[in-house]
Amino acid sequence: MELLKELIEAVKSIPLALWTAVFGSAFTLGGVLISNSNNTKRLKIQLAHDASEKDKERRISMRRVAYMEICDELTKASAFIGALSTRDLSDSKLADETRGLNSAISKAGLVAEDATVLKLSIMAERFTKTLADAFDAAAPVSSAASSIKIKDEYIEKESAEIDRLRLAISMHLESGSVDEDVLSALRLAKNSAYERRESWYAERSAAHEARMKALSEYMKFLAERVPELASDNLEMMAALRLELGIATDFKAMRDALVERQKSLQAVIAKAGEKAAQHGGGEASKIAG
Repeated sequence: MELLKELIEAVKSIPLALWTAVFGSAFTLGGVLISNSNNTKRLKIQLAHDASEKDKERRISMRRVAYMEICDELTKASAFIGALSTRDLSDSKLADETRGLNSAISKAGLVAEDATVLKLSIMAERFTKTLADAFDAAAPVSSAASSIKIKDEYIEKESAEIDRLRLAISMHLESGSVDEDVLSALRLAKNSAYERRESWYAERSAAHEARMKALSEYMKFLAERVPELASDNLEMMAALRLELGIATDFKAMRDALVERQKSLQAVIAKAGEKAAQHGGGEASKIAG
């Protein structure tokens, strides 16, 4: 009890001003602690937000690079299919020109959203099938072109033989000592070369006609399959633009695509008709 009384007396002896300072310091310290706690929370929130934004920007940057590569390779692949009928299908490295698209799609699949990955997969599958069908459709064109090249070589060979025999006949006649048997043999050989060349001309003419008909069929193939690819490409492009935060008017894009398809199909149809109409005429002109 005595100790408690002494403690109370000691407290009473402390000046009021000192108590005011102690309580004021306590309140100030409490305010600082509370403020620091709030600042720490705000800082954590800000850091988390900044990290999220940086991660988002990083993903967008990676997608931008991957998606631009897809667009570039898709343009090349589309041009490849369009010009396939003019290429040599026996070239073993020909298909390598389209592998860039599959590679670009695989890369994009690592950074794209699931819905976009699905659209990319559908497009890749459709393109692979279209490419295989395009090779089949272009095969008759390539075969006819190869046949024309072979016939040209035979015609050139026979033409050279005819020129040689003409010269031999002329020299024999100018020699002053004409051997009728030799002369007859030379003329017979020249006529045989003429007949062979005419035969090659006829076969080349038929090959030209076959090529033009096959080319017309390939144009029909393009007119049928290009719209399918274009529709898939539009779906994919809309998804890519959405992921990159680019405002997209899908209806306007669809309407524009429809108009481009109409124009393209008209051009392809016209080219196919010309190929079919002028195939025979061109072949006859070449044979003559």
